[in-house]
Amino acid sequence: MNLIPWKRHRDEVPVRYRDSSDPFAVMHQQMDRLFDAFFHEGWPTEPPYSNPSLPSVEVSETDTAVTVSAELPGMEEKDIDVRIDQNLLTLKGEKREETESKNGGWTERRYGRFDRLIPLPDGLKADEAKAVFRKGVLRIEIPKDPEQREGARRIDIQVE
Repeated sequence: MNLIPWKRHRDEVPVRYRDSSDPFAVMHQQMDRLFDAFFHEGWPTEPPYSNPSLPSVEVSETDTAVTVSAELPGMEEKDIDVRIDQNLLTLKGEKREETESKNGGWTERRYGRFDRLIPLPDGLKADEAKAVFRKGVLRIEIPKDPEQREGARRIDIQVE
């Protein structure tokens, strides 16, 4: 028994679903490609929709704070915007193109904008968040609210 009753082969001509300006048709095609890639090639090591200009992010949590670190090599503080709105941390930035002569050479550096949204847990003091940018790494520390932290308690389950 197959998990999916139909198989699509790589040598088949793909069926075009209606007009490509129809957002549902485009979504249908993208989902088909995702499932085809998964069932024919296995789970991709990198999602097909990944954006190379998105910064790598690490989120960690302790008893007292949540820390978010983002790799932003080659950027300056003035090109980065950090905001917290409710339980969502937004990192926006733009890596600008350098204007220097390469004497007939070329550059393979990537330039562009990014917009990264990171969900945050409840119980943080967003107004006390601190951000430090050092050696291409942005580190944001958001302290936890001790009142909300102490408010959570374990409830034992009784068996009858």
